[in-house]
Amino acid sequence: MNSISIGSVTLKNNLILGPMAGVSDLPFRVLCAREGAGMCCMEMVSAKAIYYNNKNTEKLMAISPEEGDVSLQLFGNEPDLMAEIAKKIEERPFSVLDINMGCPVPKVVKNGEGSALMKDPVLAGKIVEATVQHQCFQIIGKHHLRREEIELRTVMQPLKTHGIHRFLALHKVFYLRQCQNSRE
Repeated sequence: MNSISIGSVTLKNNLILGPMAGVSDLPFRVLCAREGAGMCCMEMVSAKAIYYNNKNTEKLMAISPEEGDVSLQLFGNEPDLMAEIAKKIEERPFSVLDINMGCPVPKVVKNGEGSALMKDPVLAGKIVEATVQHQCFQIIGKHHLRREEIELRTVMQPLKTHGIHRFLALHKVFYLRQCQNSRE
């Protein structure tokens, strides 16, 4: 196992627990860290839920010192709100802020969040730009590949321009057509 660096964060190894809704909660992350995960990714949280002080979201963001390096996965589609929330949470003990641009869940996509940002690289770039200017974490982006053709350079250029070039997690998960029915 090799160490890996994400900006100024050096992980002890390249074993990274991916974020899984309903699975990667605090006890599971602690267990995975004890078993050798180099970094544990939290379940994704909504920028709006943090803004409105949702109690369930606060529980999702709990972290234990036993976890070591932790990545918080944030989703939203409003650049200013994403930046405000990044600033609000910057004192928490997260090593990496992961901007979710890959969630294929219909209720997320229909709001223009998650993988919907793949179709709007300009907005994705604005989110990254605003967030990078107002945070102290390393920023990464998470994308899922979709069945239809996507010119990855078109999606990536605005992100690289604004600082996401430090690390990009690209997940080869197909975004199913049924998630798009009558929503686009």
